[in-house]
Amino acid sequence: MDHSISAIAHRLATQDNACTAHPIFVVQQRERIYGNSDRADNKVWLSDEGDELSTPTTLEEEELEDSGAVCIGYVDRWEFVQPFFTRGAAEAYIEANRHRMTDPRVWVGSAYRNKEWQAIDQHIRDMPEAIRGLQALDKAYNDALDAKERLGREAVTAWQQVRNMALSKGADKIFSVEALKRHVEHKLARIADLLP
Repeated sequence: MDHSISAIAHRLATQDNACTAHPIFVVQQRERIYGNSDRADNKVWLSDEGDELSTPTTLEEEELEDSGAVCIGYVDRWEFVQPFFTRGAAEAYIEANRHRMTDPRVWVGSAYRNKEWQAIDQHIRDMPEAIRGLQALDKAYNDALDAKERLGREAVTAWQQVRNMALSKGADKIFSVEALKRHVEHKLARIADLLP
């Protein structure tokens, strides 16, 4: 599975959100908590080593008691293991770590009112657009260098237009506006130096 930001962003944009606003795909594992059998809805027989035994018939229960096994109550609860932005990543985690977990599953929660998770999720979703903007910026720079003799000052104007487009495409979401401005101004100065 590709774990690059652009691949994660693609999976976020194309996955089923399980009818959930801002889904968080949580890997959980079952934890069984044993207690008093008189007060529990669920019961199980445990050997004297603590292993669960198959459900016995009434006749077998007497034999189990004679062997030291005990009937005990239990409740199952689902324990948090890891959160994921995508179901695919959660399922891959289970596949790789199933041997360390008890009855793992993917449970879908929501980041509703969780502004931090929503901000990171949106940032990841915006990155491919921002990257395309930066790629357009670099292409325009290279084109301007190639066309410097033919276009003269028009190359600088075209470069400035592409710079504005890159900012509108979200490049400022990857880099600070100041860093992006320094990068663009440096390339503009280089182009101006090359012009006749």
